Amino acid sequence: MGALVDLLDTIMDVGEMYEKYGIKGCLLIVLAIVGILAVVIALALWLGS
Repeated sequence: MGALVDLLDTIMDVGEMYEKYGIKGCLLIVLAIVGILAVVIALALWLGS
């Protein structure tokens, strides 16, 4: 559950990340989050079937 809270905190801090890393860094971080979520969902579907 702590990981989910960390993920939500990260999403909330997109504005801060944009100021710190610029648009490319922000996009990379967002893509990484989406990729991790995709892997988790794929594993859940694979294990559930």
